[in-house]
Amino acid sequence: MHPADADMNGVDRERALSAVGPGWAALVNAAYDAKPDDVTIVQVKEKFGRLRIYFQPGGHGTARSPEHYAYQDLLNQLETGSGNICEKCGGLGRLREIERHALDKKDNWFVVACRCDEHQRDATP
Repeated sequence: MHPADADMNGVDRERALSAVGPGWAALVNAAYDAKPDDVTIVQVKEKFGRLRIYFQPGGHGTARSPEHYAYQDLLNQLETGSGNICEKCGGLGRLREIERHALDKKDNWFVVACRCDEHQRDATP
C-alpha cells in the first residue's frame, strides 16, 4: 500500500490504518487515541520495516509545546515497538530482508519488513 499522505485535513484514522498492514492496527490506534487536539497527522507509512507517523502541531510554523514533545516521544516508542511486531498479523516479529521479485524477473530488489516466522517470506505490504 502507498503511505497515507495528508490532504488539507491531515490523515484520518481510516486512511492511516489502510496505509500499513493489519498487524500494526493497535499501534496506529494508540497514536490516534493519544493525539493532542491541536495536532494534525500528516503521514503514516512503513519505512525500513518500522511504522512511521509524522505530525504537524497547530497551524503551519507553530512552535511545539511540551505536550507535542511528549506526543513525539510516544510516536518514537510506537516506531521502536513496531520493529518487533509482524505487520501482517500482529504476532511477534523481527526485521527481515526479503527479496521482492520484479514482474520481468530481471530486476529483483530487497525490502526490509517486520515479519513473524509464518510471514517471513511475504514481501507484500
